[in-house]
Amino acid sequence: MHDSLAVDGRGASGHLDQLFGAVYGGASFGAVELSAGTAYGSMSTGIDRRIAFPGFDEAASSESHGWTAQAFGEAGYRFDLSGRDLGPAALEAAFWQPILGAALIRLHQDDFGEAGGPAALTGLAGSQDLATTTLGVRAAATLAGPLPLEFRGLVGWRHAYGDIVPTAALAFQGGQPFSVAGVPVDRDALVAEAGLALPLGRQSSLGLSYSGQFGKTAADHAISATVTVGF
Repeated sequence: MHDSLAVDGRGASGHLDQLFGAVYGGASFGAVELSAGTAYGSMSTGIDRRIAFPGFDEAASSESHGWTAQAFGEAGYRFDLSGRDLGPAALEAAFWQPILGAALIRLHQDDFGEAGGPAALTGLAGSQDLATTTLGVRAAATLAGPLPLEFRGLVGWRHAYGDIVPTAALAFQGGQPFSVAGVPVDRDALVAEAGLALPLGRQSSLGLSYSGQFGKTAADHAISATVTVGF
C-alpha cells in the first residue's frame, strides 16, 4: 500500500509504503462462533520538509522504517432469524449476534537521522503498545426475491488501553532528546459498520460499505466499493 501526504503551507511532503500479511481462522460450536488471527506489516516512510523563518531557510529529509504486529480475536453468539416473511420478500438468511472482541497492537519505529543542517532532527527508536476491546452487536440478512440484496451491519463500543497518546523521542544533532506527541486515540468510541452487496452470480457480487469510529476528540470515516469475482 502506498500513501502520500503534503502540507503546502509548511513546505512538507512525504510518502508511506506498507506491506501487510495476515493469518485468520474461525470455528463454530453450535450457536457460538469464535475467530482469531494475527497480522504483521512493515513500513517505510520518507519525509521532506522546509524550515524557514526570518534569517533562516533550510531543507531536511529523512527515510525511516518500522513494523506493526497485531493479534486479535472475537467471540459471538448467533441468533437465527431466517425464513421470516416480509411481504414482497423473505429473510432467506439472517441473524443477529452479540460479540466481544479484543486486539493487541505493537507499533515499532526504528531510529533515523535527517539529512540537512542545524535544524535536522535525529529520531530515537521506540515502540507503542495499544489494546482494545469491542462489545457490540452484528447483524446480517439476505433478502429472497427479485433483488436478492445482502445487508450487514455492526454497532459497538470500543475501549482502548495502553499507549493511547503516540509519542516520539527526537533530538537536534548534538542536543538533548525531547518528546513530541501525536493525536491521541480516544479512550472510548462508538464503532459502526454497514454494508450492502448485490450478487451477480454464484461467485460474483458488487458491494458498498461504510465503517466509522466516533470518539470525543476524533472521528474516522471510510467508504469502499468492491467488485468480487470468484474462480
